[in-house]
Amino acid sequence: MTVFNIQKLREMKRRPDLLAMLMVCLLAAASSGSGEPGEGFRLGRGWSMSPFVEGVVTYDSNVLLRDDEYERKEELNEPEKDDDVFYDLVVGLSLLKEGTDVSLNLRALAQFRRYDIFTPLGDDTFQQSAEAVLGNREKLQVTVNQMYSHVSDYEFTTEESGLQELDTVELRLIEGRTRRTDRYLQEYGVALAHDMSKLQIAGGLAYGKVHFGDDTPIYFPKRDLMDWEEYEGTLNLGYRISDKSSAFITPSFGLHHSENGLDASSYVTCLLGVRSEPTIKLNYAFGGGFQFYSGGTETAEIEDIDLEETTRSEDLDQQFFHYDGKIAWSVTDKLDLQIYGRNEMIPTSAFHGNTKRVDQGSIGLRQLLGRRWLTTLGFSYRVDSYTLPIGGIDALEELVGVQATLQYDSQRRAIQVAAKVRYEEFTSNIQEDYQQLRASLSLNFTY
Repeated sequence: MTVFNIQKLREMKRRPDLLAMLMVCLLAAASSGSGEPGEGFRLGRGWSMSPFVEGVVTYDSNVLLRDDEYERKEELNEPEKDDDVFYDLVVGLSLLKEGTDVSLNLRALAQFRRYDIFTPLGDDTFQQSAEAVLGNREKLQVTVNQMYSHVSDYEFTTEESGLQELDTVELRLIEGRTRRTDRYLQEYGVALAHDMSKLQIAGGLAYGKVHFGDDTPIYFPKRDLMDWEEYEGTLNLGYRISDKSSAFITPSFGLHHSENGLDASSYVTCLLGVRSEPTIKLNYAFGGGFQFYSGGTETAEIEDIDLEETTRSEDLDQQFFHYDGKIAWSVTDKLDLQIYGRNEMIPTSAFHGNTKRVDQGSIGLRQLLGRRWLTTLGFSYRVDSYTLPIGGIDALEELVGVQATLQYDSQRRAIQVAAKVRYEEFTSNIQEDYQQLRASLSLNFTY
């Protein structure tokens, strides 16, 4: 078993960083709060804190996400096989405040990963997020959210991090990467909402950015990925057509700034749809409409793109059917079903002067087995369609994923043991195909 780098952990502890703040908060809660394991520390005035620690061991059949015919390079002294076992230590906490007109949800976690064989791939990553909800929709509700994270594999999800949420965890299985890439993610948003007898009004502004790090691990070809950011404004107007259903129209406008040579791109979308909760066991929302996407003002005469094609910016303009929907159905008291689907246009990070449309969806099942056991099964599909040819090829990439879990929870949910299997198959006509199987066993303790 790989031994964690004790010196590196000591260096982290000496800095006023995320791990230090987690430890300070934990000690403060232990000395001043009360509560039972699994329920969190009660701090008074509606505040509670739930620290957690988790250990995970995972078998990975294809660590470097390569196809079976890859020729190893002797100068890199690569292992003879592509499979390995890695170990994760995750520590984090959630700080909640629940009140009539004010609720706050602050979350933070740090993850330390080490490999048995591919030791240069070990890393330390983190995520911090916050959400505040002020007021209520009958008068005026204000929601503010923020997220900052450093990841190199999948993006952190609530389901995987073990953090407590105000809402039910969704059974989405959408990939967070098609290559192991060091990156920093930022998100900021503010939204207002107000409900009248028939009319429902909501709107918001959002900003997001992805910045790719410079630490390309050994064994991977050096490839400069290009940062990009997004600004978006959205308005949602709903009209109540019954006690449990509303029709809505959602126009939005956004800007993309990318380093891939396109400068600024803009888009306009409009969704028409319906949202409803016909029974206590069923709710859904689905919208369909159009998106107009303008690819910017610069030409894209780059070697990655077929120069025989016209590559002026107007050729990057796209008009297509836009959709966004979700169904959540409690089939029985112990069986839940969720279906999710969405598409969007984004700049490419790996290829100059290009954009791509991403269509993705998932189906998830959640089955309770008695009082302590839970099993889930998820299927996901994603397709990336590039706007301009790459190397003379109409580029297309597909990712299919299947995930199954079996989870045991103690009486107060303080201790959780879970086994998870995830299989992915990635196919592309411009990059390497790969197949990957991951099987993991985790032990989580949440106070």
